[in-house]
Amino acid sequence: MIEEKITMKPTLIPAFGLALLGIGFSIAALTQESESNGRHVFYKSDAAEIFQSGSMISEFMLTTEQTEGRYSIIKETFEPEFSSYPGHTHLSHSEVFFVISGIMEWTVDGDMQQIGPGDLVYIPPNSHHAGRVVGDDDVHALMLYEPAGYEKNYFRREALSEEERQDPEVRRELMELADVHINR
Repeated sequence: MIEEKITMKPTLIPAFGLALLGIGFSIAALTQESESNGRHVFYKSDAAEIFQSGSMISEFMLTTEQTEGRYSIIKETFEPEFSSYPGHTHLSHSEVFFVISGIMEWTVDGDMQQIGPGDLVYIPPNSHHAGRVVGDDDVHALMLYEPAGYEKNYFRREALSEEERQDPEVRRELMELADVHINR
């Protein structure tokens, strides 16, 4: 069994944004003032933590702690064989995938679209979704995960032995902690 206590500082503003790499997104927030005691962050790719899960490589650019729980930003590489079909749902968080290079097919609540460089898909909570790489090239994308916490499941998984990772009960717990629901 996985036992963990995660505490997050409550925030007054649910923030959404990709003010990153000059891609033209701005942070949108409610008009209330934030009680932030946070510090600025410079992301340096040569110091990044990188995790690979099958045909997906994740590089954590901004984490829960760095954004006071507002969002996580992850640089993703999806190799040509990547597919998350038949899909899943997240009950408590949203995701944005901004494609830098390559082409992906995304299906969100039955609406299938291909997106390429400069395109994005916003996936709100409770939306059944799946994606796959189209073609023979890797897809490079930025993922915004709101509220923050995407990286925590990678760290949980890494702390387990291979035997523990294969245990069906542990796998179920990891999926639940990651807010990944296969059956809607």
